[in-house]
Amino acid sequence: MAGVTYATVKAGILGFTRQLARQVASHGILVNAVAPGVTMSGERVEKKWKERDEAERQEMLKTIPLGRFGTLEDVVPVILFLASEGASYITGAVIDVNGGRFMM
Repeated sequence: MAGVTYATVKAGILGFTRQLARQVASHGILVNAVAPGVTMSGERVEKKWKERDEAERQEMLKTIPLGRFGTLEDVVPVILFLASEGASYITGAVIDVNGGRFMM
């Protein structure tokens, strides 16, 4: 479960993204954000995962409806899409890439 600090920062990112998008839209500038969930993205994260016992690993995975952590291959295409012409009418959006973890 996310703590108060984490939740506050996430809410701040959401508000910042929306307000900045509103302020610069008239200049043709798009502002969006990607909110990745737990992502296996490097040695440090992988090491921490391997240090956990199996019961703890399974408990963590239960919180993700898709049953696995994300990878860079899950997150990067979303970023590339937002940087493409296909996203030319999207602004002020925060896209969750978290396997459904925070749908509630």
